[in-house]
Amino acid sequence: MTTGQKIAKLRRERGMTQGGLADALGVSRQAVSKWESDAAFPETEKLVRLSRLLECSIDYLLKQEDDSAQDKPAAASVRGGEAGQGGAAAAAYPPFIRFGRFYEYEYKSARTLCGIPLVHINLGWGKTAKGILAVGFKSRGVVSVGFLSMGVLSFGCLSLGLISLGALSLGVLSLGAIAAGLFLALGAVALGFIAYGAVAVGFFSAGALAVAQFVAVGDYAFAAVPIGRTVSSGGALYNFYMAVSQTPPFSQVGYFEGGAFVEGEAALARAINDIVPPFLRPFAELFASYRIY
Repeated sequence: MTTGQKIAKLRRERGMTQGGLADALGVSRQAVSKWESDAAFPETEKLVRLSRLLECSIDYLLKQEDDSAQDKPAAASVRGGEAGQGGAAAAAYPPFIRFGRFYEYEYKSARTLCGIPLVHINLGWGKTAKGILAVGFKSRGVVSVGFLSMGVLSFGCLSLGLISLGALSLGVLSLGAIAAGLFLALGAVALGFIAYGAVAVGFFSAGALAVAQFVAVGDYAFAAVPIGRTVSSGGALYNFYMAVSQTPPFSQVGYFEGGAFVEGEAALARAINDIVPPFLRPFAELFASYRIY
């Protein structure tokens, strides 16, 4: 069998069309058709990628001989990653990300801006994408999507950006399971100047457990001005509690004096004026008006 016949045979065995194989390799369908008809020969880089996609060795593709039994172990070795050049290439890819077969795909737009492609998509284990719109395992761009992502607008498992969204997210505005934001952070665990989360830590924070430099609002609140059901001001004079009322306003802020609950909106305003610097008081007043009940 010729190289082209082997490519066609392996492609059909895996249920792939010429167009599907072409897309996976980043070439045209006509190029695949020429390879299979032996009108053209794949470049070395394409041969390596073909061996991964078709799960065979490069030697098997290059040998001009009958499809005999001696070729079969070479193809099998790729699946096990044990022998041959194809096997070594396959072994470089962890089996837990190879869902039966591992496919790669790359697209880079011809149009550029300041030498940077408008769109760069590079899919595959460890692949890097760089573009205005970048999509890849590792990606960098104005809009970036990837497992490891960095950009102005960034989406990824590990994400870094001006506006960042990810499982672990870092940015000016950050949203994630674990989020750290220079200005605003929202997440199960949030760390930022303003933090909202189940566990929130910041200058101003709100959450089930809220820890703050100035104002914290939560079931458990710890800050210079804490507001919640269980509070601590670290020895300061102000400890404010939330109480639920049957009539509007349904949630009231106050403090305990002589064992009695005293409505304390005015006292809260005085505490903010006493503790919070003037340029930060708008944030403090915003948080002081926040009610979790």
